[in-house]
Amino acid sequence: MPRPWLALLAAALIAALAYWPGLSGPLLLDDLPNLAPIGQWIQGDAGWQGVVFDNRSGPLGRPLSMLSLLANAGLAGDSVFGLKLGNLLLHLLAGALVYLLVERLLRRDRRWSGQARWIAAAAAALWLLHPLHVSTVLYVIQRMAQVSALFSLGAVLCYLVGRERLDAGRTVAGRVLLFLAFPLAAALAVLGKENGAVAPLLCLAVELGYPASRAQWRREIGAFHAMFLVFPALVLAGAVAAGRFDPFEMYAMRDFSLWERLLSQPRALADYLLALLLPDSTRLGIYTDDFVTSRGLLQPPGTVLALAFWAAVAALAVLLRRRAPAIATGIAFFLAAHAVESTVLPLELYFEHRNYLPSVGVLLCVVVAAFALAGRLAAGGHARAGAWILAALAVLVLVDAAATAARSRVWQSRQTLVAQALQTHPASRRARLEQVTIDFRSGRYAQAADAIARLREEGDASQRAVADVHALVIGCVSGNVDAATLDRLDAIAVPRLNLDHLQAIETLKDFVLLDRCPGIEPGRLARSVRALLDRSPQPERLLVKWRLRVRAGELFAAAGQHADALAQLDRAWSTGRADPQTSGLMIHLLLMRGDLARARDVLREAADRVPAHDRRGREQIAALGRRIDEAGRTPGEALP
Repeated sequence: MPRPWLALLAAALIAALAYWPGLSGPLLLDDLPNLAPIGQWIQGDAGWQGVVFDNRSGPLGRPLSMLSLLANAGLAGDSVFGLKLGNLLLHLLAGALVYLLVERLLRRDRRWSGQARWIAAAAAALWLLHPLHVSTVLYVIQRMAQVSALFSLGAVLCYLVGRERLDAGRTVAGRVLLFLAFPLAAALAVLGKENGAVAPLLCLAVELGYPASRAQWRREIGAFHAMFLVFPALVLAGAVAAGRFDPFEMYAMRDFSLWERLLSQPRALADYLLALLLPDSTRLGIYTDDFVTSRGLLQPPGTVLALAFWAAVAALAVLLRRRAPAIATGIAFFLAAHAVESTVLPLELYFEHRNYLPSVGVLLCVVVAAFALAGRLAAGGHARAGAWILAALAVLVLVDAAATAARSRVWQSRQTLVAQALQTHPASRRARLEQVTIDFRSGRYAQAADAIARLREEGDASQRAVADVHALVIGCVSGNVDAATLDRLDAIAVPRLNLDHLQAIETLKDFVLLDRCPGIEPGRLARSVRALLDRSPQPERLLVKWRLRVRAGELFAAAGQHADALAQLDRAWSTGRADPQTSGLMIHLLLMRGDLARARDVLREAADRVPAHDRRGREQIAALGRRIDEAGRTPGEALP
């Protein structure tokens, strides 16, 4: 008779084969900025500490994920194939942890303890082969989601095993697992990505279906939840109330409010659930920025329906906690695992990779429901029908494998990814701009210009602004800068500057400074950017606005308008953000004015802001110091 672990091994092998074609695919979206420091490290231009500790993807920098990528590059070089292969290996390892977690959980269930291994193998196989996870495994920088999920699963396993040790009277071993091993695994999950903070909530989800004994609850388990759930929540709330940490700052660059995000997420969760239960591989992908924001309970009408649906699902979980604890736990696990990324934080509304960990709960429900139905049919004298149910579950695993293999082939190139996205998500601005970039790089300037024109005609003020800047970039290369578009650039006013505006303006700035844009002088573009920033009500410290202030300063400096350049750089510098390049340009301008005292002040501030492990930054600081010393010895001599 086949054993469960052989079935799991077969699923892992099929997953490796299904994902293999996609390993040769490209880097995408925020892969490049996040992975650039690894390239610098390989070339000897940066220390490993800078790669690991200076990432700014999240408030904690996600150092464990960056360390894993650095180790990956150290072993396999900087090839994209090697990095994606590393993601695949982590996926297979996480699948093994899914098996162990489900098996441990169901061992506590008298109904399923005898079939726990088979149910766990089926759930892990579905998880390993589900096509929804392709956009996590083959999107290199989602290593962060993988590392976080891996250690979150490990943390919950520590919790379950620790409870088992307490049940067995092995108090010391139980306490070590609960109060040493769990927080270590949870901390590693958070250092992978901040949503690892859901680990204590996942343990609480386990308590819904499989509560600890009352005596344990009063002692170790109660202390556990007070220490790792209640206390951190109070500390975080206190930090926010005291103004030491503002988790809502990024709402200033979103086109939705906190309330609108909270209204939108039940619809997003319902869409995730549908994608998990009935995956349509042609609709899945990373170009999901066309997800409609809920502006009210009936805008769109699905908002109130989604709220009612999840209220009913939550009530069902509570009602089933005794009769069907595995189902109740699966529901609670899914919702708890979404608690960070699908609630109040100002993240984009929709991304598939947010389901990498939560999907474990849904797939647990699917497999347990299939086994329960098969068992009921068999008990009623319909053994053959019960066998067909389990056969259908096996077929579902194979269908998922085929869908994953198909998606993996789509991920072999940026062109196929974007082409499919434009068919299934035609309103995605990200996909449409990506196609413009593909056409632009391929020399199809007319096609790119036509696409930008359509984007402008169909969009709001924000989209029109992005389109106008891209139209100028295309005009720079094709030698046909449109004067009307240039005039519109001076009058751009958008409610909120966002990353699309930043990336478009930075691209145009690069072409202008490289003298590849006849018809646009640096000073002209600098004035337009300054006017855009001055009209924006967003705070100066916001990343988008800060970077555009720096770009305006660079443009003014290139135009020889040094007072204007220094004014823009001063405003950027006053936000406290660290940037050796900004300090270098400021010091250069101050020395040209003969303001040695201010130049030394900027240098001291820059030295304080640049960490000791930033090799390139420290070298720049030292070089700036030498320039100031030289200027001090030769007063009155013009600087180059």
